[in-house]
Formats: sequence, structure tokens, C-alpha cells
Amino acid sequence: MTARLPCCVPFCRRTRGPRKGDRYPIEEGMDWICATHWRLVHPAAKRLQKRATAAFDRLDEKHDAMQRLGHSLDIVSPTFYDELHKVAYRRELKLRQARRAWERCKRQAIERGTGI
Repeated sequence: MTARLPCCVPFCRRTRGPRKGDRYPIEEGMDWICATHWRLVHPAAKRLQKRATAAFDRLDEKHDAMQRLGHSLDIVSPTFYDELHKVAYRRELKLRQARRAWERCKRQAIERGTGI
């Protein structure tokens, strides 16, 4: 039986299963907000979350491409590794920013969904 992901708002009975085109498979500990509760999140918080996630995705792609390039080259200059570390550091910062934005959206959905 496939795993189902429940809405993170308490007492909401909505769930979702795996979907075609999902970036990550459903795993234990993942969060999801159903469409009914997502509508309750302030548009500015949604916009911030979308931008933060997009910025992380761009840096993640760049980091992966640089790692592949580094593995494919026989001789790599020391400045390449310095740049790789800078990209990795910025990637971690953007990941934290995206997580904070998601937590903000989640908090708003829970508060507004439960009437707090």
C-alpha cells in the first residue's frame, strides 16, 4: 500500500498520495498543507516561500553541476574548490531561508485553520 501524507493542520482529515512529477517521494516526517488551508495563508507569506524555494533550487542545481564538473575533470584549480564551497555555503543559507518561510506558512495555516 502506498504512503499517504496528511494535512499538517490538526483535525484536518485530508490526505494526498504520491503524484506524477513529485520532486521527492513521500517519506515519514514530511509536511503538506491541503488546498483548503493553503488558501488561509497570507499571500505575502506564500510569495516569500515560493521565492525562497526557487532560490534554493537554483543554487542546488548550480552546486550539483559544479560537483559533477569537479568529478569529471582530472586537474582542478584551487579556486574551483573555493567557489564550490561558497556556493555550498549560500545553498545552505537559502535552504534555511526556505525552511523558515515554509514554517511561517505552516504556522499561519494551523492558526487560521483552527481559529486561533
